[in-house]
This record gives sequence, C-alpha cells and structure tokens, in this order.
Amino acid sequence: MKIEYLTGENILCLKRTFRILLFSCFLIASFFYISYCYAANDETYVEFSLSKKFVNPGEPVVITVTGKDKDGLSKIGAFYKGSWHFESVSGTIASRTWTVIENSPGTYSYCAKAIGFLLDRTEEQSQERCLDLTVLGSSCTNECSEVYFQVRCYDDKYYQRCGNYDTDLCLEWSNPIICGSIGSIWSCPSSGGISYYVPLWRCSNNSCSYSCVPGSPLQACDTNNKCFREGETKCYDRNYRLICDRNENDCLEWKTELQSCVGDTSCGYGDCDKSQKPSWYCFQGNCVYECVADSICAPLCANECSVSGLTRCSGGKLQTCGNYDADSCLEWGQDEVCAGDTSCGYGICSDVQKPSWYCSNGECKYSCQNSVSCGYVPPDDGSSTDYCNNEQHCPDNICNCDEDETTCPQDCREIDVSVSIFAKKESDLSQWQESLSLKSGEKAEILIIVLNNKSEDIDNVYLKLELPKEIGYKGIIKIADNQIEQDISQEINIGYVSSNSEKRITLDIEASKDIKSKTDKEILSDIRIEDFKSSDALKLTLEPSESKQSFFVWLVKTWYLWVLLWLGFIGVMYWMLRRSKE
Repeated sequence: MKIEYLTGENILCLKRTFRILLFSCFLIASFFYISYCYAANDETYVEFSLSKKFVNPGEPVVITVTGKDKDGLSKIGAFYKGSWHFESVSGTIASRTWTVIENSPGTYSYCAKAIGFLLDRTEEQSQERCLDLTVLGSSCTNECSEVYFQVRCYDDKYYQRCGNYDTDLCLEWSNPIICGSIGSIWSCPSSGGISYYVPLWRCSNNSCSYSCVPGSPLQACDTNNKCFREGETKCYDRNYRLICDRNENDCLEWKTELQSCVGDTSCGYGDCDKSQKPSWYCFQGNCVYECVADSICAPLCANECSVSGLTRCSGGKLQTCGNYDADSCLEWGQDEVCAGDTSCGYGICSDVQKPSWYCSNGECKYSCQNSVSCGYVPPDDGSSTDYCNNEQHCPDNICNCDEDETTCPQDCREIDVSVSIFAKKESDLSQWQESLSLKSGEKAEILIIVLNNKSEDIDNVYLKLELPKEIGYKGIIKIADNQIEQDISQEINIGYVSSNSEKRITLDIEASKDIKSKTDKEILSDIRIEDFKSSDALKLTLEPSESKQSFFVWLVKTWYLWVLLWLGFIGVMYWMLRRSKE
C-alpha cells in the first residue's frame, strides 16, 4: 500500500485552497448584505368583503378577509362589535372568515387589516379597509319559498308570483295577476278562415292553463306577437321592455320599439342613501331599480373647515369647527350669538360706557358705547364723543355700530367659501383620498372641490394649484366636466359657484420617472375671491419604482442556488489543483 505524505507543495496547495474558500465566503456574505440592503419590500395588502350589505335584525353576515404579502403573513384581523379580532396565519396568501349577528337596527362599520413581514422579519401592517353594514328597522318573515317566481293561484282566474316587492329583505306574494296577461304563449287553430278560436285561461293547481274556444276575428289577430291589454308591458331583456298597443288592423300586439328602462341615477334617489345610486332594470314588465354602492356615490365628504375648534364669524354670529354629523369630515357648527356682560364700566369700558358685543375675525368681541342708561349726557353744543357717530368706524375691520354688508361691506362681508383637494391612482376604483402615494411613472387623478355655503352665487373665483417639481400634467383640466387647456400653476378663473353648491375640477398628473428616493411632498390648492383666500393641501408620498430593485429581490429569494454555485466552483478549483500536482 502506497502511503502519501504531506509535502511542502501539498501544504501550500491546501493553504491556497483555504484562502480561496475564505475569499468565496466573504464574497457570498457581501453579496447577501448588499442584496438585502437594496431589496424592495413587498407591502402587505388586504382584501375585504361582506356577504350582505343589508340585513334584518338577527340575520348573520359573513366577513371575509384576505391578506397578501410575498414576504410572509403573520395575522389577519377584522374589526366588529367594537374591537379587533385577529387570527394567526402563515404563507403569502391567507383568508379568514367571521360570522357576525347584529340585533339592533342601524349602520355598523366593519374594518379589516393584515399584518405581514418586512425583509428583516419585523411586522408591518396593511392599510385599513372598512365597509358599512345596514341593519334594517325591523325583522320580517318570508311569505313564500326562497325560490323567486314560485307561483300560486289566487282564484280561478288570477295567480301570484313570489318575489321581493317592498323595501325589506323578505319574500312576499305579488298582487293578483290575471292568467294569460303577461307574455303568455298560446296557439289556437282556425278552420278555413271562418271560425276563429281564442284561449280561455284559468288558474288551477298553482299554474295557468287554457282551452281553445270559438271567438271573433278581432280576437284572432297574430298569435305570435299577441298581447291582451292596451298599455300592458313586459320585459324584453334586463334593460328594455315592450308595450302593448293596437296596430293598423286594430289588433293588440307588442310594439317593435323598445323602451329603455332608465331613470334618475343621482345618488340618494328615492330609497337609496347618499352613498348609493339607483341601478335601473326591467322586472315583470316594470322599470324598477335597486340601490347599489358606487365610487362616485361613496360618502365623499370635504372638510368645510381645517381644524377642530377653529372659529369664524357668519352673519354676525360665531361658528365653531367640529364634527357634528355621522361622516368623518369637519363642518361649521350652529350659530352662536355673541353675548356677555353688558353692565356699564365692564372690562375696559368706563363708568359711562357699556360693552356692545359683536363677532369679528372668529372671536366674540365688544366695543365700548356711551349709553344714556350709564349716565351719559351729550354736550350742550351738540358735539359727541360717541365712537359710532364718527365716520371713521367704517372701515375699522370690526363689524360694529349697527353696520352690515350694505352699509359697510369692508367690515361685515362674510365669504363662506372653502376648497378641498383629493386624489386617487389612475387604476384605483375606490373613493377619493386626502393623501396619495405614487411610485415613479405612476399616474393619478386630482379632484378639487370648491364649496359655496352662502345663500347667494359667487362669481370670479380664481384657482391655483402648486405642484412639486416631481409631478407633471398635460395642461388639460375639467371644470364641471367642461374640458379646457390652461396652466393651473397660474391663477385660472373657474367662473361662478352657485349658492349652497359645489364646483368640481379634475386633472390628471404623473410622477416623474427619475425619483431616486422616498420623499414627502404636498400639492397645494388655493382659491381667491377678491381679497378673500382659502387653501387646502394634499399629502403626497413619492418613491422609486420597485422594478429597478426586483433583480436584487430575485437574488435574495434564490440564495440556495448561489451557495450551490459557489461550492461547485470551489470544488472544481480544488480538483484542478490536485490534477496539476499529479
């Protein structure tokens, strides 16, 4: 047996191999460190749905929440009954359901969110999504089968269909319908053009049937397109219906002209609330509608004021900014009469003066007025030191001395106009948001709402938009759906705004493709009416696109292939060194 000993050359070879191994490990570690630092995080996303949006008291509704995160999920949660309910999950996609029963009428807000991981395995949360459930005012019981269009005989001539014909969620029997009156198909033979036969309808065993009996030529009109009652209607399809009318032969038939089932589609119409619009369709010959949620009808509210607790003067009275209704936006509160101590000598007033209260610049203030009740007697020469007898009280930036908008508009004019700005991404169908996150190259739509709360029209309203340098737009603007081309970075005249109404302005924007790092910006909207100004800001987050970093993400996720590749490379080099020594 041949015994080989380690020679100097072998030891040198092993040292070189060991150095190559160490250097390779260093390269692998450096590669993973760089890849980890530059890899783009995949954000956690949540989808949320309710099995029903309208239920009766005691009727269950199923909440379904689906979370997605390519870096892995930790928990999925639903908010109901006043608290969050979380369940642990794993993987990149997971769903959970909760069944909830509400026993009291009202509107309930349910929310959902998912919790995933960042690349360093710390947790991150998705954006919170919420939906409303409406519990109707009273419970009801189905009068008929849960299968729509179940039929029963009302008497020997009339029948009834099962369906939902009122505002609750239960099924009930329709009003009596005469057999053969709505779209019934029949065929009776004629004999040599002399005797004519028509159907004699009857209701028996919960269905309509007929027998053919002799009739008049008038009754023997075209049986393929026959109807029985002038003005009767039937559905042609979901969107159109037919009307029964007489033709040139005085025969009743279905007119060939289709009548479209359309109606008012404004939000809040009829039984629909402000977040819904009517979706019209044909049902049993009638044009009816159902209330559906829609992005344009979503409870889009605009802040009438900017900060809760802010005050202003309106018509000489004080109003305070706050949330006084069911939405999430701020509005001006009820008028408060400015009043206080009116005794002579109050505050800074002298013993012969009393305070006269008024509202100015959002505050209740007072001026000192001479009063006979305070012992004031005008001088005998007729001159007066009463401030209000001095013409200089207009203008003094205070609405006092019985001034109003007519006698002193400089002091008393109140312009109750506000501006709000919203945005949403080009592909986003959800409601408008007060903040927006855009990646390089992404497009979005801007909505500006100018609201006039006064009881009179306001003309010559000027609008200006300040866009950061990273945002561009084509110069095309829509003002109340009228398209114009103007530079909104300069003041543009949007015309008049009717009393107690709003005017909407929209435009498309696009983030620059050269965004290098994440940064926070603002889009400022300003309106001006003469010397009055109002403004609002949209929070904007800009960040580079993930497409440039996706290669590093792929490298990190395929780490095992690179380890095998380096091990193979080291093995080949070691084998080549051994071969060179043999």
